[in-house]
Order: sequence, then C-alpha cells, then structure tokens
Amino acid sequence: METPSFSIKLINIFVGLFTKNKNRFLKIYSEKIDRLGYELVEIEPVFNSVSGKVNPEAIAHSPQRKQSLQVEWTEKSEPPASKISQIQRYSKVKPAEIKYAVDTLPNGVSTWLIAADHCERDYFNAIAKFPPSTDSKLMLCSFGTNSEGSAIQKTKGNFCDLELSNVIGGGILIKRIPYDYVKLDLNNLRSPKIVELTIRQLVNFHASQKHEFTSEEVAAEAFGAWEFLSEVKKRSLKRRVLRILNKFSDSVSNSHMERVLDEPPTWVLGSGLTLFLKETKKYLQEFSESTDT
Repeated sequence: METPSFSIKLINIFVGLFTKNKNRFLKIYSEKIDRLGYELVEIEPVFNSVSGKVNPEAIAHSPQRKQSLQVEWTEKSEPPASKISQIQRYSKVKPAEIKYAVDTLPNGVSTWLIAADHCERDYFNAIAKFPPSTDSKLMLCSFGTNSEGSAIQKTKGNFCDLELSNVIGGGILIKRIPYDYVKLDLNNLRSPKIVELTIRQLVNFHASQKHEFTSEEVAAEAFGAWEFLSEVKKRSLKRRVLRILNKFSDSVSNSHMERVLDEPPTWVLGSGLTLFLKETKKYLQEFSESTDT
C-alpha cells in the first residue's frame, strides 16, 4: 500500500477540521472550530496582493468572527528564499485583498504555517526575523506522526482571532488521519494514483447504473472535495482525467466504453458489470507493471 504523502495527510486534516462533516478522530476540535463559525472556503486558491501572487494550500473563513485564515504546510528543510518570500506575502495580505476569495470583507487575515517536525526549527528561525507584529497574525506549528498517532503543536505566534488561537494553539492530537476527504495529493497531478482513482470511478458509475457521464463528472466524483477546489486546480485535474479516459477507452472495445460527444467530453458504458470489471482490472494491472519498470 502506498504511504500517504505529507501533503495528503495535511489536506485531509485541514478539511476535516474546517467542515461540518464531523470525523470522530477530529470531532473534539472541529466542533470548537464550527462554533466559531469557521468553514472551508477553497483549496489552493490564487489571488493577488500588493506584495505579489498568493497561493496558499487552503483558506477558511468565519463570517461570525469576521476573520480569514490562510494555511500553508511544508516539509522542506533549509527553506529557500522563494519559500520565505511566499510566507512573507501571506503575512502581508490585507483584508481587502482576500475579500473576493472569501466573498466578504474580513476584519483580519491570519496565516497558519505547518512544518514537518524535522524542519520546524528552520522555519522558526526564519520567521523570527519577520517584524514583531507578524507574531499576532502568523502561527507556526510542527507536525509529526508516530505509532501513537499524529500531532500538530504550536511553537510560535498567534492568529488575529485569539479564540481560534486557543483551539489550535492548545495542540491537535489525532489517533487516525481520515483520508476520505481528499483522496489525491493535489501537489502531484502526475501521480499514478490518479489513473487508479479515475478507473475505479468508472466501475462505481457502472455499478450504480450511471452509464453516461462527462469527464468532469468523473473528476468531481473520483478525488473528493471537488466543490472546494480552485478553478485553476479543477482545470488541471479535468485535463488529466480527459487524457486518462481517452487512453482507457482506446484500449477497450466500444462495447465496454465509447466516447459519444466531444463537447463536453462524454462517454457511455456498455457490456455487463462483470465483464467491465475484468477489463478495468486488466488495464490497471498492465498500467502498474508499466510504471514499475
């Protein structure tokens, strides 16, 4: 079984904390965050600020608290100047600049920086050189996993919203990370995992008797949290899924799967589920063997 990447661990934790769909391993924290009115707004948004383009991992917002939160996670040791510059841009984002991303004007914008245990000290030293005022709107936390579970621990700074600071800053201990929110490392769209998830979704459609579908419907169902993805990320995923569907449909007979429309790209499934499942297993096996060599 493929070991979950650092990125997929953090995105699933973040989505679980900032959505109302409670997970039992995160419930003790997500309920407190929900009471403060915070909800996930967008994954990998892109917007402009005075200091340059901003592209955090995700954004959450509380209309109740009138506060926005950007989150960035990293496992890069000895952070390059480009990474430090990126974090500086986050810390300089003004409420008016994030307004269109969160659909309202907040009173404050905070940044949550999460660094892997092995490089947290590098980031602690780097942001210690930022202006002292940064400590009131940027929180640095470490993240690590061991046999007991996973932990996010505050090591420096706060958020503009001190009540959210108290929730996060008190530490987050997770016995088991839920991986059902986002099923794919969104930082690696060349991953073979995308092929597997796409083909599995075809089987799911067939089993549920959805025999006609578009490439966007496959993408929306296969990877999770589609409604929260930025338009930029959606376009990238749709392009990758389209290539996978074209390649798979070319490898099987029209009796199994056929493209019937070009715009929007649309396919129909034929034959019985048992035969189709046999074809998909064969395809994935051959694909796995080709990527192993």
